[in-house]
Amino acid sequence: MSYQTWKKTFGNLEFAGENTTEQQRINGRMAVINRSYNLYSDVQRADDVVVTLPAKAGENISRRSRK
Repeated sequence: MSYQTWKKTFGNLEFAGENTTEQQRINGRMAVINRSYNLYSDVQRADDVVVTLPAKAGENISRRSRK
């Protein structure tokens, strides 16, 4: 999807919070498989925008969330 198409479809996106975390038991321990996040769109106001990322993408703990 080109940037122009993406911008028309979603507009500006803002982080709205974590949605779900999928876990699976691996070698007797629970491991995160993927995480889903909610986003606000100024274009698609009535629709939920959810992004799912695999756990191997890692975590980014911002300064805001550490306070």
